[in-house]
Amino acid sequence: VVGRGTIKGVSLLESEDGAGEDAAGAVTRNEQVYFDGGWLETPIYDRSKLSPGNTVAGPAVVVQDDTTTVIEPGFAGTVDRFGNILIEEA
Repeated sequence: VVGRGTIKGVSLLESEDGAGEDAAGAVTRNEQVYFDGGWLETPIYDRSKLSPGNTVAGPAVVVQDDTTTVIEPGFAGTVDRFGNILIEEA
């Protein structure tokens, strides 16, 4: 089954920059997580506490009700104004 349709426009909810780069307030705990041959002490972040402008340096795990985002060592994720986590090599 294939469904196709046309929409007249999409309204994306934008948020203003929040707390800047510091995302430390969203860390809920630290866990040992296995990355590329070894266990690393890794902060676990609550996604609902991240704001636009926050940057999360890997290694890190970001959890929310419907998904988990893993940020590997050497990468960083920045929350954009739409709430996406943009992961780039650090």
